[in-house]
Amino acid sequence: MAERRTHDLKRFYDLLYRLESVNGGKCKLGDCNQETPMPTRGVYFFFEEGERRSDSGSGLRVVRVGTHGLNIGGKTTLWTRISKHKGDEDSEGGNHRNSVFRLLVGASMLRRDGRELNTWGVGDTAPQSISVDEVEHEQEVTRVVRRMPLLWLEVPDESGPNSLRGVIERNSIALLSNYKKTPLDKPSKGWLGLHSNREKVRNSGLWNSNHVEEPYDPAFLETFESLLMPVPSGPQTAIIQCAGSKALFAGSMRTREGKPVEFVADPRNAPINSRIHYAHPDDVSDTGRRWRDELLDYNAAPGDNPLRLFPAWRLYQNPAYAQLVRKLGVENVYILSAGWGLIRADFLTPKYDITFSQNAEPHKLRRSLNIYRDLNMLPEQFNGELVFFGGLSYLPLLEKLLSGTSCRKKIFHISSRMPKMFGFEFERYEATQSQNWHYECVDWFLKNLT
Repeated sequence: MAERRTHDLKRFYDLLYRLESVNGGKCKLGDCNQETPMPTRGVYFFFEEGERRSDSGSGLRVVRVGTHGLNIGGKTTLWTRISKHKGDEDSEGGNHRNSVFRLLVGASMLRRDGRELNTWGVGDTAPQSISVDEVEHEQEVTRVVRRMPLLWLEVPDESGPNSLRGVIERNSIALLSNYKKTPLDKPSKGWLGLHSNREKVRNSGLWNSNHVEEPYDPAFLETFESLLMPVPSGPQTAIIQCAGSKALFAGSMRTREGKPVEFVADPRNAPINSRIHYAHPDDVSDTGRRWRDELLDYNAAPGDNPLRLFPAWRLYQNPAYAQLVRKLGVENVYILSAGWGLIRADFLTPKYDITFSQNAEPHKLRRSLNIYRDLNMLPEQFNGELVFFGGLSYLPLLEKLLSGTSCRKKIFHISSRMPKMFGFEFERYEATQSQNWHYECVDWFLKNLT
């Protein structure tokens, strides 16, 4: 376990080194102000002079990780949070009741020096008479924390329980923490935090007490890395879920005898129809090959499309598919199909009736335990930015197919609660309708493209 954690710590600091290059270097807290080019939303990492890594490499070790406003509807910005740690610009004092970081540092200083300040950390607010007595110590705390360098990572997500900022904050703390673990990158013998009155601070080696006892999920490092990738200057790439309503004259695959094939999730339960051959995409055709492979070969073969299959963006009746293609270009649009997987918008696609909707007839319903050889046509080295329009039922398939893709992935949603999906950003869309809201979202998105 310690070996795995050492490996992940090295990777974590490698990412911080890249972040330092993105930010143009560390910034001392005392040099930061409202003019500092800081993102609106993000996660911050404090370092401390004299506190150096020993097991995961060289350089300063992180001594505190934090973020801001994770409650739903929270409006606090990154600078607002960091400014509370910095303290007042004019008096060089501060208010430790608005900053747990200041509270922890101040309490450790009092304990180290054998001093008492009985009001320190008492209550969420204090009358002026108490604040006056605390001014001198607040100024001493300010001098200590303002010497600390920091980095910040932009995480432009919404506030809420599934916030990526929360994922990165708590997993970073859990990875860095030595609390009840084999110590790695131990604090120096002179580290102020060793005088803390909180066991979790002393034994974790961090100016944090939340999350220090939790396990970490190594997958958060993928999320971290994806956020370091530059936002592409070209058009974004959109993924939209498929639809049940198909174009009236769309073509079908055919058996050797010429019978049209309708692809469904469970052909055994399909209605009896002598004019149609029902099949699963991964069933073996009458040529001895899977229908999915037959379709891939049909797309790869030069010709005049004798079966009159429609490209995916034309297969579905709603105009949102065509709008995306017109605005972004066909090469930048993909369909997340319940029958075929992640397919290009220009992929010639036959009629099919497979859905994740629980209201569907049994022969049409794709169940979570069913095995599909889903296609994934996104390039292996894709490094752009993906946006997804679709419902909750499509997210497990999306996560599965994009799990190895290290790029920015944003999901628009209207739900109050979203599943935990590492490497994905969530942005809430205020829809005027709950059914087929993603088409409305597509229209809004395209109108607001810069």
